[in-house]
Amino acid sequence: MIWLALAMAVAYCAPPGAVTAAAFTQAARGGWRGALAVELGSVIGDAAYGALALGGLGAVMRGAFLRDALGVAGAALLLYLAHQTFRQAGRFRTQAPWAGRAGFWPAFGRGAALALANPMAIPSWLSFGGAEMVLRAGALSAGGLWSFFAAFVAGCLGWSVLVALVLGGVGARLTPSGMRAVSLACALVLAGFGLAMGAALVGV
Repeated sequence: MIWLALAMAVAYCAPPGAVTAAAFTQAARGGWRGALAVELGSVIGDAAYGALALGGLGAVMRGAFLRDALGVAGAALLLYLAHQTFRQAGRFRTQAPWAGRAGFWPAFGRGAALALANPMAIPSWLSFGGAEMVLRAGALSAGGLWSFFAAFVAGCLGWSVLVALVLGGVGARLTPSGMRAVSLACALVLAGFGLAMGAALVGV
């Protein structure tokens, strides 16, 4: 079961998305530590939903109102981050590489907010790692289920470190113009996710 949990963690974390874009932006500003802060924050957010699912609150988490509220918050957050990232890109015209490194905790909070405001985290956890299905199948005891969850989170943490090192290595080689290009690209990605989330909420 431990290996299954680790494999699920990689499958859950590997697809690139808004968190990866935010982490790459931080890597351009502050190296691998900035990227790691975003990634670790996102793990905390994802783990919070996992703990709720394992704690028997799956029925509450299935509520359409909660998903819609998170969708609104998530879309607004993504568009805000896109705006901030776009403004940051302009500053790289005059700054040298690694000027103005971002603090760890603001980047950590950004990653956690992205994960917590992601409405897709709820159905993903309930269908992919939901506690209720496993318990009904009798595959794991309650203690075993929490061990499974701990291994899943450990896998997410390991993946976060790997991604941060890769992004940090790329970011360390960027010139100011390269940093600006990365920031502009990440701003477009974040805006795209935000607009797509908003369109899904209104049924477009």
